[in-house]
Amino acid sequence: MSVAEVGPQGLARALDAGESGLFRSRPPVRRLLRLGLDRGWRVLHLDTTGVTDKAGLLAAAERDLELPDWFGHNWDALADSLSDLVDDRGVLLVWSGDAELDPDTRRTTREILAERAGEARGAFVAVLASD
Repeated sequence: MSVAEVGPQGLARALDAGESGLFRSRPPVRRLLRLGLDRGWRVLHLDTTGVTDKAGLLAAAERDLELPDWFGHNWDALADSLSDLVDDRGVLLVWSGDAELDPDTRRTTREILAERAGEARGAFVAVLASD
C-alpha cells in the first residue's frame, strides 16, 4: 500500500480531477478540509488524537464519519461503512492523530482506506494529516 505525499496544490489537483487515492499531507487539517469543501466534496475529519487501540479507533470512526446505525465495531463493518460513503463530487476523509495508535491498528486502518480508494464507487480521497 503506497501513500503518496502531496502538498495543497497536489491535493487540489487530485480533487479537481476526481482522482481517488491515499495521500499524506502536512498542511493544517483545517486547510485540507477547506480544499475539499471549496470543491463541493463531502468532507469528513477522523480525529484519533489520544487513541491507542482498535476499539478507540472504531469509536472515533463511529463518532466522526457519520457511519450507519448498523456499524458493528469491527474491521469488516468499517470497510463496509466506508464503501457506502459516496457523494456526487467525491468524499474527502482527512485523518489526523494516528501517531499514538498501535502499529497493527494504524496499518489495518490504512489498508481499509486504501481499499476504499481503489473501489469504483465514486471518488474517495483519504489524507493522513500530519499537523
